[in-house]
This record gives sequence, structure tokens and C-alpha cells, in this order.
Amino acid sequence: MTAFVGRDHELAKLNELTRLPAASLAVIKGRRRVGKSRLANEFAARLAGYRSVLLTGLAPDEKITAADEREDFALQLSRALAIPPPPGR
Repeated sequence: MTAFVGRDHELAKLNELTRLPAASLAVIKGRRRVGKSRLANEFAARLAGYRSVLLTGLAPDEKITAADEREDFALQLSRALAIPPPPGR
């Protein structure tokens, strides 16, 4: 893998979350192919006991509703964390 450079500001913001007394969820969003997954993986690799979970959005489609996107997100999160899906799924 190539060297990871830059993103110091983003890594610092993610590091701030590790100092909070409660669990946190960070959403990393942006245009395609700008290094969002690499940022999450680099952050997780630098901290013992942490891992990144890759969740992807649905492909753009006029038939996809906000409710469809929320349901898909909840199901992906359920599978990634090995927890029961939200009620009604």
C-alpha cells in the first residue's frame, strides 16, 4: 500500500472522539474516490482496539427514498457489528 500523507486535520478530529467518555459514531462522507475508506482504515490501524466498519450508500436511483437509505444503512450496520437488525426488519 502506498504511504499515507496529509489528512492530519481529519485524523486529529477522529482522535478527539477517542477521548470522549461515551461511544461515538463518525460519518465520513464526500465525493467518490477521495480517500474516505483509506482515512478510516488508517485511523483504525493507528489505534489499538479499534477497527473501521465500511458501510456504503445505495447507488443513485430516482426510485430510492430516504427511508430506503436509512433501512439499508441500519441493515449494513447490523451485519457489520453482528447485532440484531432494528425492529420491523
